[in-house]
Amino acid sequence: MGPWWKGAVVYHIYVRSFFDSDGDGHGDLAGVMAKLDYLKSLGVDAIWLSPIHPSPNRDWGYDVSDYDDVHPDYGSVADFQALTQAAHARGLKVLLDEVLSPSTPRPIATGVTTSQTMTTSTPTMARWKISRP
Repeated sequence: MGPWWKGAVVYHIYVRSFFDSDGDGHGDLAGVMAKLDYLKSLGVDAIWLSPIHPSPNRDWGYDVSDYDDVHPDYGSVADFQALTQAAHARGLKVLLDEVLSPSTPRPIATGVTTSQTMTTSTPTMARWKISRP
């Protein structure tokens, strides 16, 4: 038997537009949790969540600013843990879209923006990214 994902049905969820559980105008983790039974009934084996971490949203969540937290629009770390437990109780796996090397113009660890690394004359910084037209 091969890896589980080779034959899996994975349902991608962009949390912000999936299901709004509290009426504030955007989807949230509680909304995803509310639909787990429905997703399971579709034959889904795993859910794949677009980035759920805090972000200034210049790149629709792909410009992550804190990998250790959940964007407040979506809920909390406790909400994510509850979602994961509820999904596992239904036999569903949870995948996160982790953006570990974004190319949006935002400050990176050294305080330099990624766009500056593309144009810098410092050889070490220029090697951080590969950019092709």
